[in-house]
This record gives sequence, C-alpha cells and structure tokens, in this order.
Amino acid sequence: MTKEPSLAYFGPGNPTTEEEALELVEANVRTYGHVAVDCETISIKDKTCIGVGYSCREHRVYLSVESDYFDRALELAANPHVLKIYHNAMFDLIVLHMVGQRYGVVLPDWHNIDDTSIMAQVQGLPANLAELTALTLAREIKEISDILPERSTMLDVAFEITAHKCADDIKATEDIYFKMGGPEWRDRTNPHDWQPIQSTQFGIDMSMPSNLHVSTRIKDCYEVDRVLLPILDRMGGRGVALRQDKLEAWYSKLSRERMAYRDACSKEGFNPGSPQQVGYMLAVRGNILPFTRSRKQLVTDNEHLRDLDDPLAHMVLAYRRMDKLLGTYIKPCLEMEAGRFFSYYRLDLATGRLASSDRNFQNIPPEVRNIFQPDSGIFSAADASQIEMRVWAHISQDPIMLRAFADGEDIHAVTQQALWPGSDPEDKAARRLAKNFNFAVIGDASAKTLSTDNHLPVKQCTEYKEAWLARYPVGAKYIRRRAEERGPWSETEFGRRMRLPDPVTRGEKHVSNCRQNYPLQGTAADIIKKAMLTVNKWVYEQAPGTVKLLMQVHDELVFEIKTECVEQYTTEICQLMSDAA
Repeated sequence: MTKEPSLAYFGPGNPTTEEEALELVEANVRTYGHVAVDCETISIKDKTCIGVGYSCREHRVYLSVESDYFDRALELAANPHVLKIYHNAMFDLIVLHMVGQRYGVVLPDWHNIDDTSIMAQVQGLPANLAELTALTLAREIKEISDILPERSTMLDVAFEITAHKCADDIKATEDIYFKMGGPEWRDRTNPHDWQPIQSTQFGIDMSMPSNLHVSTRIKDCYEVDRVLLPILDRMGGRGVALRQDKLEAWYSKLSRERMAYRDACSKEGFNPGSPQQVGYMLAVRGNILPFTRSRKQLVTDNEHLRDLDDPLAHMVLAYRRMDKLLGTYIKPCLEMEAGRFFSYYRLDLATGRLASSDRNFQNIPPEVRNIFQPDSGIFSAADASQIEMRVWAHISQDPIMLRAFADGEDIHAVTQQALWPGSDPEDKAARRLAKNFNFAVIGDASAKTLSTDNHLPVKQCTEYKEAWLARYPVGAKYIRRRAEERGPWSETEFGRRMRLPDPVTRGEKHVSNCRQNYPLQGTAADIIKKAMLTVNKWVYEQAPGTVKLLMQVHDELVFEIKTECVEQYTTEICQLMSDAA
C-alpha cells in the first residue's frame, strides 16, 4: 500500500527527501530571519490542526500532522529569535498552542510576530486574505469555499489540494508583509509609504489611493493590537469556573418555563418554534405582518413581533428567549469539560472592537451570569462608564455635553430634562428613553428608526430629535458635517482607519450610519485595549495569585481578586483605566 504524502515542497529546489525539503526552508530562515506561517484545521469551528505551512523567500513547505518532521517544523514557530509572519495570528497561534498541549511538543512564540491581517485593518483595508492579495499584489489565490465541497471539512480534501492552498496563502502573506513595508512597522517614530499593485484584471478600486501612508499613529494602533494577542490568548485559555448547582437550577427552571409556553401555544393550535405556523396564527388573529422575500411566508422575527399588541406574539417571544438561554448558554455549559467556560477572542471587527467566539463571553445575559464562580476571591468589574458618549462629546466638542461630563452630571439625565422638562429623575422609563435617544441620535438615526426602536409615533420622535439637536447645537453641526464626508474609511481619535461597508451592497444610509458610529466605537475600543495593556502590566507587578484579568466584556474588564485586596486593587484599577485615554 502506497503511503499517503505528508510533506509537500514548493520552490526552485530539488529535494529528494522530506528532510531535505524542510532544510531548504530552515536554511533560508537562518539567512533572512523570518518565516511566514499558516495552519490548516478541520474547519474554522473545529480548530484541530491537520497541517502547517512555512514560507521564506523562494522556498515553501507544507507538512501534515502525520509527517515524521512535524514536531521539528513546529520549532520554527516556537523560535523567539525568528520573526513569524501570520495572517490572522490569533487563530493560527491558538491552533499551534493546542497542538503543543495535545502532543506535548513546543509551544508557539507569541511575541516576535507580525500580522498582516491587523496591518490591513488599521489601514482601513480588507482583512480577507484573498481580497487583500488581489488589492495589493494583483494576484489571485483561492478561498476555502473554492476548494471545500458543501457540508464537508478539510479532512475530505485531498492532501495535494490542501498543500497548494496553504502554500499560496503563506506566500501571499509573506509578499503582502514586504509590500506594506513590513520591517518599517516596528519603527514607530517614523511614518512610511507603500504602493499597492492595481490591475484591471481584478478591477480598479477607485477609492484606493495609489500611495498609502502609514502614519506613526497607525503604527501605534497596530502595536497595541499585536502586543494584546498573548493577553487575549491567556484570558481565553484560562477560562472561568462554572457553578454546577446554578447551571442545573437554571436548566430546570428554563426547561419548565419553555415547556409551559410551548404547551400554551399548542393549545392555541400552533408550534412556537415554527416561524411558518407563528406567522399563520398571528395573521388569523388579525395581525399585519410583511411577507419574506420569497413571498412564501410572513416575517416573524423578534423585531416585528415586539411591535404587535397581541399577547400571543409576546408568548412566542418569551418561548424564544427561554429556548435561546437554554440552547446557547445553559445546556452547552453543562456539557463543558473540566467545569470551565472557555472562549476565544477575535480582533477582526471593522471598528477594532474585541469579539469572542466559541461560546461568546460578551453576549451572556446578565441574569444568568451567576453560573460563573471565581477560583478564589471574588469577581470585580471595572466599567468605562458611558465611554462612547464621552468620546462623542470629545470628538464633537459640544460644550454643553463636555461641561456635563466635567461637572460629573449624568448625561442621560441631562437629555431627559431636555426632552421632558420637569420629569422625575427617578423615572426609569423616561431615563431609558433618554438613553436610547442619546445613542441613536449621535448615530444620526432617523425619526422612523427612533419610532421603531422606542415604540413611539414618528411625529413625536421627530419632535424629540429636534429637541435633542437644539439642546446640543455644536454636536448637531458635527453630525451634519460627518454625514457629508466621503471616502472608504473613517478614523478613530488615535488614527486607526476603519473600512466602511460597500454602499453598493449595504446602501448609502447604512454607510452613513457607520460613518457616524465607527469613530465612537473604534475610539472606545482603542481606549479599552490600551487600558488592558496597562492593567495587565500592573497585574504582574502584584503579589502572585492576588489578582487575575479574567475577561473583557464590551466596555468593562472583569477581574478575580483576593478578598483582602479588593478595596486597594479596585481603586488602583479604576485609576489605571481612567488614565488610559
């Protein structure tokens, strides 16, 4: 029986053995001091490694995990003296870390690395490797969807196809790195320029400048994200302990409530889990709902059901909420190994905000967060209060809002009195509406959107929006000025460029809203990430085991602190976060 190949070589050399092929790459790495790295996994969700590829100048190799030289090849990614170039380093390094732990081999180096995906994002360029390759190198490479049959994994793809795909990806990554002036990115005191290769073969992007300027501020943003990678890995890999008793209690409670709602709907003659049956039953009861694009059934998403007065619609919403909590959070947590909740952080959002996947920490509803427990001590959260409103006040330079923050006023209370003079400051409904209007209007939401989101008449929302703009007149001018801007990206106050959506596919109104919101979200994200770096350094200066940075949830950092240190540490943490901006 012929042995399946486990190493593929690409380049001008003529190696006769797998060892010789690997040695060609290793020799170049010793000469040039860098190597581009890419991992192949079973799927995006299943991060089990099936192979790894390396490129250095003219030599490239791809090794499957079955190769006799796989462990030796991993030493390239572990060598702290070699610069490793990745595209989406967070993914590849997590995979390599898992390989090291699983097979008891060397772990990857997280520090002497560069990431072309992050470089692209901070310049407002597409992070997708195939798109970026076409845009900057005028070259075509395949995407996973081009080689992966539907409902298949990479285990179903022939070795030769996987090897070619990986070889093309690592070569593109290496070439993009040097095209963008890779080595100059570490010099944060001097800007540099680079020129993408544009070809009519791939379509000329008229919004793309012929010369791209990488400012020192862009380099600073890149460095923050790059240095943050090992911190994010440590937080995700550490996980958080789960309380089995609370999980079981929630499972029992939600299961009973879901069954009660399901039984109530069944008595009315429909299944609440079937959108088609929900639409039919609500229509029979006289509710007006739009058709889906296919015209085959009615739209029954949560947004439309919330607008209905029918108690049956709210029963369906309650059922869906119970089902979501059970299926997305409680049941998976009960099945987690070692009684811990693990998640992986990502840096691939357009605004630079952090996201997490594989059980998203950030989306767990507050009411079920008691399923977590500290390993020792207690949980403590430091929240950057109203950070996006504060950022907007700074960017717009609206004097009324700036003064309110400087005087320690609650900006939502200020807005509440502007829209509803004399209303009770303790009125929770009025405060909620004021808060909704604050966040919506700074994003230039229309009166129709305000009406839909707040369940108020359009005319009334028009009047409230006009009152809001009159209360913050300088801010109103800023909103109008921002709406008139053009170009493919927006910028944060720290200089990060954020690529805007394509107006052809997403519509001009959506792009205009993003143009208003991206600078707020992106600047807030920059501040939080800078705070994480500062706080992480502080954590390692404290007595071992007294404090851990556990997770980042939107605008707050969550810690585990020894009980006797809580008062002192929380004061210091709050000061560090305040100084981050």
